[in-house]
Amino acid sequence: MMQEVYRDLVPSYKTIDNFLANYPKETDFWEVQNKNLTQKLLVQNPALDWPEIGSEVGPTNRLPDGRASIVSIA
Repeated sequence: MMQEVYRDLVPSYKTIDNFLANYPKETDFWEVQNKNLTQKLLVQNPALDWPEIGSEVGPTNRLPDGRASIVSIA
């Protein structure tokens, strides 16, 4: 029986959490932030094979519509 191998995603989750918590440019559009996050993840994980990385921003009182951004890895 073949044993399945799962990638340890905890380091990537920590990178994402740290990136979002300490993002230096508060005026960047969220699409730019998602592109920068994707680039950071690719640099830290050159074997990354996810086809795309998405970011969603839920509605708020000030901006009642949700938004989403998808960066495709090509």
